[in-house]
Amino acid sequence: MVELFLTREQMIELTGYKQAPNQIAWLARNGVRHWVAGTGRPVVPRSALDGTQGRNDNYDPMLELGPVS
Repeated sequence: MVELFLTREQMIELTGYKQAPNQIAWLARNGVRHWVAGTGRPVVPRSALDGTQGRNDNYDPMLELGPVS
């Protein structure tokens, strides 16, 4: 079974850091999509690295606003 998120070991390999705050800073500097779990550790979906993160080049946030009253 393919894991959806990077493991702690893979996170260390990717960022070069063992401590979560340093990993989070590295991810942010390098534009890697991630979030911080309640544990304080970064979570990186594999899709953020393999090019399958579902880009939508036709996305227009103005279409989500709805009618103006």
